[in-house]
Amino acid sequence: RLYFVIADVSDKGAPAALFMARTKTMIRMVATLSRGPAGVPLEPDLIIKKVNEELCLDNRQGMFVTVFFGILDPATALVSFCNAGHNPPYIMSGAHGVVALDGPRGKPLGIRSTFAYATGTCKLDPGDCLFLFTDGITEAMDPAGDWFTEERLEETLRSLAGEPASTVVGKVVARVREFAATAPQADDIAAMAIRRSG
Repeated sequence: RLYFVIADVSDKGAPAALFMARTKTMIRMVATLSRGPAGVPLEPDLIIKKVNEELCLDNRQGMFVTVFFGILDPATALVSFCNAGHNPPYIMSGAHGVVALDGPRGKPLGIRSTFAYATGTCKLDPGDCLFLFTDGITEAMDPAGDWFTEERLEETLRSLAGEPASTVVGKVVARVREFAATAPQADDIAAMAIRRSG
């Protein structure tokens, strides 16, 4: 199974970087070491629940992190996922165009240890591409103060239908930088694409 994650931490600087590093480490440890009955790997919601409980411990600065965590079964192309307050990814589909992934969405991690999370599922058809991103893309500003927006992102993704995953990411980031022009970058930009080839 392929585990993947994209996340966005509150605040900036060294404390934020350390909190993100802690988040990444916790996700890797829980996903790798924790097992359910009969040694079955945990579902995404249980992994995220455990990570949230750990991040809430000793979080004096009140930091939080939004996370989209998924598990892809290459044999079936089934994706199970847990969204903890993150931007829903898009599915780029030959049959349905560009649509936001529908599914449960919980609270960001690090706020309260008792938050509950849920697992959603989707299946990637041949040629489908799952595009994940942080709000540094949609909230990128041009010199006039206008945002890039979800609408511009969707338009860009529609123009990239059928392109390899690496091309999708590269051209989206290039389009955002072209839009921003001389405006200073206000937030981190991260993107990931996973395409089912056959």
